[in-house]
Amino acid sequence: MKIAIIHVSDMGGGAERSVLTLHQSLLDLGHDSRLLVGSKRGNEPGVVEIDRNRPIPGVLRVTRRLESSGLQNLYSPWFRALSSQLAGTDVVHMHSLWKSRENFADLTGVKQIASEFPTVMTLRDSWMLTGHCACPVGCQRWQTGCGRCPDLARTPAVQRDWTAMNWRRKRRTVQRTNLYVTTVSHWLKDEVTKSPIFKEKPIHVVHNSINEDAFQPADREQKRQSLSIPPNRFVVLLVAKGIDGPSYEAIDALNALDPSKFHLLLVSKPNSISTEQLSIPTTILSPRMTEAEMAECYQASDVTVVPSYFETFGRVAAESLFCGTPVIAYRTGGLPEIINDGCCGRTIDPGDTTALINELKTMASHPQQLEEMRAECVAHSRPRFNRNRIATDYLSVYRQAADS
Repeated sequence: MKIAIIHVSDMGGGAERSVLTLHQSLLDLGHDSRLLVGSKRGNEPGVVEIDRNRPIPGVLRVTRRLESSGLQNLYSPWFRALSSQLAGTDVVHMHSLWKSRENFADLTGVKQIASEFPTVMTLRDSWMLTGHCACPVGCQRWQTGCGRCPDLARTPAVQRDWTAMNWRRKRRTVQRTNLYVTTVSHWLKDEVTKSPIFKEKPIHVVHNSINEDAFQPADREQKRQSLSIPPNRFVVLLVAKGIDGPSYEAIDALNALDPSKFHLLLVSKPNSISTEQLSIPTTILSPRMTEAEMAECYQASDVTVVPSYFETFGRVAAESLFCGTPVIAYRTGGLPEIINDGCCGRTIDPGDTTALINELKTMASHPQQLEEMRAECVAHSRPRFNRNRIATDYLSVYRQAADS
């Protein structure tokens, strides 16, 4: 099967890792896969940057002004001309459309491509459901049409309230195309079914894949030595690209632990938190890591903490389980689908720092149970999220789209 995957970039965060892993898995299975990206940063085979032809003079400048004020994904001449790069493709698979600073995609282009090729769209967040934001925590206006947005600063932030128009444009695009839709969790599928934008569209759940070659158990003490973590400490991993409210909650809880027994491994942007805010011994690492470097963090840790209020899948949790490291996470979004509560970790109520402290103390004081939990982490996660399993699930959706 000849497949064209479209995404913002081939390198970056968790979404980019998932998309690149899918592309590589399809190649390994003998399919003709190409990954077309708005910005190419790596050198993997089959990754192609979308052609940038010269637009009509002045048009792009005007539309960029409108987009910068809040009229999202209005015009991308390169995306609208993408059909020429898709000739002979059996299925087009679109992923995130909004994260690119270059704004490589637009909604009219989505409609044009879907009218010419069988098209699958994977939703990784709630952006396609709303008038501007990707994480509408606590807001239900997207279920009726947005407009009069209470928080224009939510990512991706906008200057003016075009949210009602953006919402209508998305609904018009989706309802006028024969899209097959996938979500990365059952929780997100339930959210999508509430949206008038995707009314009566077929929706399938295909989780993100994890690279089992990179994320696997390893000698814990050896990894700690390489990261200069003191011996005989219970190591807690917290991955937070930027220190926000939930991360501060977790850090406040960790600060209440015995500093002679616990050690925090914090993966976060430089200078995102001062040492004065940390009473627990801490090793801080930059989030700009390869998969192997990120795996080393999981492998060196006793437990990973995921204090997220909005998590459509939970890639950090899944990668941690692949490395045999249990997870304590807030019971939100797709996280309960990944963590078998009590078997390979614990899920707790969002914001319940008392429960977080108690769970950490319990794990630290029961090493035999923790060791059993580590084995369950691998046994529970690898059959469900390995590369070939997820690629095969997507191929099933591709065939349905191609045959429709």
